[in-house]
Amino acid sequence: ISSLSSDEAKRQYINKWTSENTGQKITELLPPGAVDTDTVLALVNALYFKGMWRNQFDKQRTFRGDFTCFGGKKMDIMMMHVEAHFPFEELADWAAQAVRLPFEGTDWQMLIILPRDANGLPRVLSHIRKPGVLEELLKRPFHETELDLFLPKFKLSQCEPVDAKALLERCGINTIFVAGLADLTKLCSSERLSVSDVFHKAILEVSFQIGYIHNKNGCVFEFITGFVKCA
Repeated sequence: ISSLSSDEAKRQYINKWTSENTGQKITELLPPGAVDTDTVLALVNALYFKGMWRNQFDKQRTFRGDFTCFGGKKMDIMMMHVEAHFPFEELADWAAQAVRLPFEGTDWQMLIILPRDANGLPRVLSHIRKPGVLEELLKRPFHETELDLFLPKFKLSQCEPVDAKALLERCGINTIFVAGLADLTKLCSSERLSVSDVFHKAILEVSFQIGYIHNKNGCVFEFITGFVKCA
């Protein structure tokens, strides 16, 4: 894209590529100003998954029903329904239940954990956040069980891309963002680069026959001369 006339044209080109590779679900990964005269490299990767449920929900059996939110508040939403065998597990220590929804023709599955009470979400999250617990749960052999499964039709989407730079810095990843200290020579040996921004956006969409996962990351690199940032 070096042949494009302006920084804004380059940003729009990257966002167009993002849109094409996520089925037009993520159209604006890089916000205005993310690409400027100091930008020498933008590293963008995409994950786009569209899978058919192995046990598809019957659209004719969809109905409006109550969904209990955290704190006990109820919402009137569209509920999907299916009767089939699913990998299922009682999580007695968590006071919760877990079910895997397999996708057809693949090893991918969606894991859903349901607390047994309306205020049980913090308890479930406290278990998941313990080191190794989620990994152990994913390896656990669930048992095929006939279920009468009700699931909301939903879509989770970030309104704006997340500034992942701040999150990474809180995790202790700092040097890569510091001009003069970042060592990206295996990526580019001819110039001294540092990462100026990291953007992340994800969408999860669940409907009758299909589950979508759209995941997008972008890194913007800037060039420095010696130890002075060209800004």
